[in-house]
Amino acid sequence: MLKNFRALYQVLHDIKLSESKKESLISKRLKSVLIASYEYIPYYRKIMQGIGYNPLKDYSDPKDLTRLPIITKKDLKTHNESLFLKKNVDTSKLYTEVPEYFCLKTRF
Repeated sequence: MLKNFRALYQVLHDIKLSESKKESLISKRLKSVLIASYEYIPYYRKIMQGIGYNPLKDYSDPKDLTRLPIITKKDLKTHNESLFLKKNVDTSKLYTEVPEYFCLKTRF
């Protein structure tokens, strides 16, 4: 509940920002997501390394996303799900203790 309140507060705060500050904030948050993906998700680390991209050094703006492929249904079927998860995640808890609408497991 507290997380939801904080998220709502953040959104209400961000709405009031000027366009340039919003763009800067979006860029900053996207960079942190790309860095976390690079550091913790083996699939994305492999993809980024394959194209010679390291968000810690190479990030410039949101257009960097165009360099990355979109995960397709075929990718999810082909690759082991552990490639998309942070190391040492107990997937049995992920699928049983999380409400269905938050579940990451895909059913094809």
